[in-house]
Amino acid sequence: MRFKVSQEERDKVMASLFVEEGVRFSLGRTPVACSDYSFGYYSYNDVKDDYTMRNFSIDRDRFILIPYIKEALKLRPDLKMWASPWTPPAWMKVNEHYSQKSSGIEGTDIGHNRLDPARNVLGNVTGFKMQQGYLQAYALYFSKYVQAYKKNGITISMLMP
Repeated sequence: MRFKVSQEERDKVMASLFVEEGVRFSLGRTPVACSDYSFGYYSYNDVKDDYTMRNFSIDRDRFILIPYIKEALKLRPDLKMWASPWTPPAWMKVNEHYSQKSSGIEGTDIGHNRLDPARNVLGNVTGFKMQQGYLQAYALYFSKYVQAYKKNGITISMLMP
């Protein structure tokens, strides 16, 4: 599914959010890779066991997300950006899947992801593999994210895992 909004409509929405006469947001949140609002699961490094982040890439964001952030920064140059991940890369999780459960909300089929029910992660946990190598790789993942955004003209002021 692809939404098509004219440039004029986009400009109007962006101005209403960021210019002096609009809401004038001063803080923006961006996800670190996929979120529950994404059209699909992805991370910046889906290569299993790539602890050195050799395959790290924000290319997807360069085409989908970064243009909107840059437009907001044109309208509000002092806009502060904070970032928060929805999930680590799947290979860093105990069930090796972005989601924790095999089905949607409260056992329904809504949002079903074909994950084997035996691999569900239950309870109030992240499912992250809490081992030294994974923790170091995830720290490097965040560092590379902040650096990559900086190279693309966007300063990430805060990162909240």
